[in-house]
Amino acid sequence: MNKKTLPNILKLLCLAVLVIVPATGGLAQTPEADGREFTQPPARKNLSDVRHPDVTKLETEVREQIIGERKVLLDTAADQNSTGEKLGQAYGRMGEIYQLYSFFEAALACYLNARKLEPGEFRWAYLAGKSAQQENKPDEALKIYEEARRIKPDYPTLLVNSGDLYLELNRTDEAAAAYRKALETDEKSAAAIYGLGQIELARRNFLIAAVYFERVLELVPEANRVYYSLGLAYRGQKELEKARVALEKQGPVGVRAADPLFDSLQKHERGARLHILRGKLALEAGRFADSADEYQKALSEEPENIPALVNLGAVLIQMGKEPEAIELFQRAVRIEPKNTNARFNLGMLLALQGKHLEALSHFQTIARENPKDFEARFQIGEQFLRLGRDDEALDEFSQIESEKPELEKALIAKVNILLKKGRYAEVKEALEKSYARFPDHGRTVVLLARFLAASPQYDLRDGARALELAQLVYQTSGSIEHGVLVAMALAEMVKCGEAARWQKAMIERALKAGDRSLAQSLEPDLRRYQNDIPCRP
Repeated sequence: MNKKTLPNILKLLCLAVLVIVPATGGLAQTPEADGREFTQPPARKNLSDVRHPDVTKLETEVREQIIGERKVLLDTAADQNSTGEKLGQAYGRMGEIYQLYSFFEAALACYLNARKLEPGEFRWAYLAGKSAQQENKPDEALKIYEEARRIKPDYPTLLVNSGDLYLELNRTDEAAAAYRKALETDEKSAAAIYGLGQIELARRNFLIAAVYFERVLELVPEANRVYYSLGLAYRGQKELEKARVALEKQGPVGVRAADPLFDSLQKHERGARLHILRGKLALEAGRFADSADEYQKALSEEPENIPALVNLGAVLIQMGKEPEAIELFQRAVRIEPKNTNARFNLGMLLALQGKHLEALSHFQTIARENPKDFEARFQIGEQFLRLGRDDEALDEFSQIESEKPELEKALIAKVNILLKKGRYAEVKEALEKSYARFPDHGRTVVLLARFLAASPQYDLRDGARALELAQLVYQTSGSIEHGVLVAMALAEMVKCGEAARWQKAMIERALKAGDRSLAQSLEPDLRRYQNDIPCRP
């Protein structure tokens, strides 16, 4: 396991995961008073029901905050002298609290009532659309946003959010119009510029897309996630060296539109959850020490807070403190044995330490609970390999490939074991079958081309087809590795002179890039192509 890649596959708990803390004290007699789920009937004839969620398992301070806000709403609704504005404010405030703690369905219901009571209040209209968006109801969110625009047409974040939703629905013309409208209001809206770049990238207008992404990075230099899209835009222009540099810079920090209305909800945040939110924001910004400090504060208030334990563990890994991270994941698993994220991260760290049998046990526990967790099942196969149990690893990878054929790494792992066992006909069959279904899987194409050019079983070779595939991947990537593959295919076809010219050109490129070790590793094949007849691999 490459230690540098480990943080990229760690599983984090998002803020929508709620902390489970036993309620204390005696239960009240009504769900309204003790935090159980209940449905509030319409307070006025033109309003709708609100289904208030169960909050009995939230941490004490948050639970009491929500119950208190419910009481205010219920009392206001019961008061026949309450004005529409006062009741609207009560519904809206309740919606804010629910949205803050990720109860999006209840928040949306409250906001919709608040809108009916205060139809000219932009805040309720916008936050209703935001809740629908967070609830993954794009069509409803767009409809609400459109109504909100009639109240305040120049709120940039509303336009960016609409653009994001249109893009999600593949309505690219409407998305582009929304992003451009946002830029009319705020010409430095990095989120809108990024959205336009994504549209042009999808349309294969690579030069224009690159210009947009470059502008985003000028405005928000820390947004290193943008480098991935920029690298794809460069690659589309055949600017392969620029693409390589950009892709090497990619990271976890994205672009987010400034959203004062939504961000203002944080003023209501209570307890450990406030520190979890701050820790998450610091983590996304790459400020690991600050993030760790916030998660520690959350744990000082709530020692068994699972999101804080798991996310602090992930931060400590980024800081090179793996033993401390292991202790945190172990604590989380003891508190909540079925917590997949904590158990998966613990398994990965144990595997990194060479404790493959312990790691295997954790991944198997996850797979028993959820057989569709293919990442955990893949790690089961990996641990079998590390333990020298190749047959069991082969069975696991084969089952994964059968159930989730698009998971390319399972196929690659299976093929590598078959190669090790000398079962070459099965290798060719597996690669051909996968390539036929997923011709865009790059590693599969490369492995198939290499096998057809240099299979240990000569009668399975096909130099002409290997050359076709090798040229295809080289045209796409332009990498030295794939240029060497072209030379290998030419050699199999006994086109020794052409093979030698390709190999020599790749050696020169390696030397020019300062990679003398790579250049030296390519020399023996060059000599064979120049001197041996036939020059087949």
